Amino acid sequence: MSGYKLIGRDQMEPTLLRRKLDPWGPAKAVRVRPLIETLFLRLGLNNLQIKNPCWEANVYPLYYYYFDPQQKEKAWAFKRILQESRRLFCDSCGSIPDTEFYLQTCRMADAEIDLLIEDEDYFIFVEAKTSLPGKQIKFGRDHGVHQLVWQYAQGLFLQKASKNGSSSRLSAAESQSRFS
Repeated sequence: MSGYKLIGRDQMEPTLLRRKLDPWGPAKAVRVRPLIETLFLRLGLNNLQIKNPCWEANVYPLYYYYFDPQQKEKAWAFKRILQESRRLFCDSCGSIPDTEFYLQTCRMADAEIDLLIEDEDYFIFVEAKTSLPGKQIKFGRDHGVHQLVWQYAQGLFLQKASKNGSSSRLSAAESQSRFS
């Protein structure tokens, strides 16, 4: 053989690949409990309980949510995101031209979440940023819209989708069975 050759590439959701190489186990839930407890305490969420948390790092939640292992293409998931976006938000998007709606949906779906935590009754997006001493934290902007706004829009989308009968588990524990 004369050197290495590229034999192909796969464009699957990276999170699913990580779960194949590093399967989800109950011990991983222990790592995220202190963070959830701190958030609940800080936000005064005494009515929520930590039951069976799962987490995933560096995920695009909408692509992950609509991923179909039979399709294996991100483009297929994106078509589903567009369809669901129109269905879920048809009242809100009335006068927005289709091209503008498409662009805004693309931008929303392309907002990566540093840490997704999901339990039976809630999900949490965590954006982890640190600043240098004496400097402010810098967040990205996409076409003038703050990164956290895109992430918040994804959260609202997923909240509404899960209330309308779509599957509610986003994170690692279920993706293991979908991927295998």
